[in-house]
Amino acid sequence: MERCRVQFSELVVIVESSSDVAEALRSLLAEAGFSAAITSHDKLANSQRLSSLLAAHEAGVFLWDVPPPLDDHARLLQHVQRVAPGWGFVAMTTNRNAVEKRLLWKPPELLEKPFSVADAIGALHRASPQALDIPTEKIPWQVYARRLHRRANELACVVPVGKLC
Repeated sequence: MERCRVQFSELVVIVESSSDVAEALRSLLAEAGFSAAITSHDKLANSQRLSSLLAAHEAGVFLWDVPPPLDDHARLLQHVQRVAPGWGFVAMTTNRNAVEKRLLWKPPELLEKPFSVADAIGALHRASPQALDIPTEKIPWQVYARRLHRRANELACVVPVGKLC
């Protein structure tokens, strides 16, 4: 099966409670053309490590697992969202409804486990800080709306399961 690679210049930081799952995600994303790194919730709870990560990378997307206890991990996610405003976020969970209730501030893209690689790639593109990087100064709203719609269609890649876009 031939696979096409994506053009994604930003780093994807995988924050996953299971090292096996994190490594599998990193491998799948690397195969799809993403640059990915793995970290843990505990490391990001350390303000010095979080500051170092944010200082080393201008922008990127966090692919963030929200495991039990949901309240603690949702609070940590929202803290990182506040201190990393230039970053995108995709949350992964096995309990979508419970997580949505806890993420009251700037909800990220939310994937319910299990999900397909195509779903993850689409969510990473939508969450990317550069996803809708369209200049808006002095553009009539109709032109801006057409550009936005065209860009959204480019990013909304629908592919059959097993193929990467």
